[in-house]
Amino acid sequence: MKIRYDREGDVLDILVRDAQIHHAEDYGQVIINYDEESRVVEIEILEASR
Repeated sequence: MKIRYDREGDVLDILVRDAQIHHAEDYGQVIINYDEESRVVEIEILEASR
């Protein structure tokens, strides 16, 4: 697992597994990216400093 924060975009990015993203679901300020088998690949939190 890797965690990165982009200050310019104010985005917190949590990389759960190293896989290609197949699809994503948007829950407002949280975007969850999934692989082909619907396993979580990455979680993005927009406006993370709030």
